[in-house]
Amino acid sequence: GRNEHGRGSHGSPDYMSWKKLLVGLLMLLAMASIFYLPMCMGDNGVLQGYRGKVPSVTLPPWVREIGTRAFNGEEELHKLTLPEKVTRLQERALADFPGLERVIIPASVTEIGPDLLKGSEQAVIFCERDSCAHRYAEEWGYPYELID
Repeated sequence: GRNEHGRGSHGSPDYMSWKKLLVGLLMLLAMASIFYLPMCMGDNGVLQGYRGKVPSVTLPPWVREIGTRAFNGEEELHKLTLPEKVTRLQERALADFPGLERVIIPASVTEIGPDLLKGSEQAVIFCERDSCAHRYAEEWGYPYELID
């Protein structure tokens, strides 16, 4: 039943509708941000292509692998952070990526194909000491900085 103020006995109906609206909006925002990321995904979390208009991107956690020339011709993006779930960078994964200035490669990456930064030699690799990326940068002569 209702109390003398005209509200239901189970709390304010206004509060409940606002709560539902807020939850709905947050879910919509989350879904929109997932679909907004201008990425072409293949099977098993392989990023096959990216076209964006932002200077800095942290790839989402469902990306497991970066495909060959996934950022081909990308000029707007300058800082790329790979998520901790990425384990493999295919041959020339970051090649021909003229805008790239810094790429943060986590220690989770255990396999990097040849010519990672071919045509993107201006980029600096940020990686952990003794990681696959660290050894790769030294072996291929790419500039790198160690992070903790």
